[in-house]
Amino acid sequence: MARAGVVRDGLARSLATVWLVVATVGCPVAWADPDPSHREVEIDPGTIDTDEPDDVDEDLGPTPTESDSDPADPVEDASGGPPSGQEIAEGVIEDAATRPENRTLARFRELGVEIGTRYRLGIGIAAGFPPSVTLRYAADPRRAVALHVGPTMVTTGLHVRLQYEQRVAELRTWAFGTLGLTWNIGVVASLVFGQEVDGRPIRPGITTGLGVELAFGVAPAAVFGEISPVLYPLDLFPATRTAFLPAGLTVVVGARWYLDVGRRGRRRP
Repeated sequence: MARAGVVRDGLARSLATVWLVVATVGCPVAWADPDPSHREVEIDPGTIDTDEPDDVDEDLGPTPTESDSDPADPVEDASGGPPSGQEIAEGVIEDAATRPENRTLARFRELGVEIGTRYRLGIGIAAGFPPSVTLRYAADPRRAVALHVGPTMVTTGLHVRLQYEQRVAELRTWAFGTLGLTWNIGVVASLVFGQEVDGRPIRPGITTGLGVELAFGVAPAAVFGEISPVLYPLDLFPATRTAFLPAGLTVVVGARWYLDVGRRGRRRP
């Protein structure tokens, strides 16, 4: 038994010696980089020249930083590529909207100045035949009722015209507004002061015609023009005929500014 133990201990020491030799010699061979270019090169610190090169230009100036870059220059996004055309366009639009001269326009667009939604009551003037002060209430963007009051052109009196107006077509649209075609129908009354027209102080009539209206999308305002024939039906009959012609013509151009009198429940945010 003692001899077997000595043999076993000797065999173990031999195996341990062989493993140590293989590990010492084989590991550097196994982990060696087959590509000589990747091998580490030992450099003698005494051979490194720490002096600055003579051809370095000291007047290169500060290194540009993010704050020194031009905002107009395209900047790479988070993915590392250049910004897309849409991102550049959005940046240009945002930059234009922040300019002082465009803040008012942006505010009007934000509030929503479409005539007939929040801005319903228009106040303005009209020049032409006959001239007048005008009020207009827009029930919605297409339908409205307009009142014109001004001097009569053939007698001393007051001309009153009340008419229903409807926007029937969009003729052209620009960035600042829309030009629409309107149709109207209404009643006319000439109130005569200080005299009578063949015994009648009031000369009634009916009117219908066409007009155009340029409604601005950046402000609660509009300019308009109108041409409408007028018929005085009482002048068609011999018993009620006057010295004036039974027909006339309304030709005016004007402008209105609209006030915010929209219903609270329908206001835009």
